[in-house]
Amino acid sequence: MTKDIESAHKPWKAEYAKSSRSSCRACNKPIVKDAFRLAKVQTAHQFNGVMPLWNHASCVFQNENEIKSLEEIDGLEDLRAGDLQNLRKYIEGSLAASDEEINRGKSITPAPTAGGSGDNTGEYEIENAKSSRSICKSCNEKIEKGHVRVATMVDNPRFRGKQPAWRHVECFLKLRWWTSPLAAMAGWDNLSVKDQCEVQDLAKACPGNSCSFQTQ
Repeated sequence: MTKDIESAHKPWKAEYAKSSRSSCRACNKPIVKDAFRLAKVQTAHQFNGVMPLWNHASCVFQNENEIKSLEEIDGLEDLRAGDLQNLRKYIEGSLAASDEEINRGKSITPAPTAGGSGDNTGEYEIENAKSSRSICKSCNEKIEKGHVRVATMVDNPRFRGKQPAWRHVECFLKLRWWTSPLAAMAGWDNLSVKDQCEVQDLAKACPGNSCSFQTQ
């Protein structure tokens, strides 16, 4: 029976977290509800079956060759197009990196970790969250739909381009990266007057913040 179970399951499972109870095996931080997560499926020793060891998808993406093929992953049919595309790009980049490492004998530089100095590229955008799926890179909490959020564009070599690292506006302001007038930030004019005023109030209340509060 055990052999049948082991042969039937795939080594990886992909899904959106059903609750906020699981923790990432890589970074030990909570995986919030609805976050994209990946599990390494292993044989359970306590019972007759298998068990998933969950990780943030982003934590898996920081390591080369964790997943070598989409055929290794269960649950792909339920993923959103963007997340499925990121998985494909990760696998393609992982395989290319592995070939380069073998052929040249060089180590592969890992992608910058969320919240590190790699986030501060100087490219920003502010907007109202279009859904409740994004996670703040500073506090790791969900950004609710409609709430104001700020994106820092982060270089990601595996995806051959840049991707947004989202933060609650109050978490972003605490970093004190933005020193120009708030009205100069991309997306500012698309905010409602109410949201603009709330962001200005948050900036004024943030200790040491050097944003200019002029709106023109």
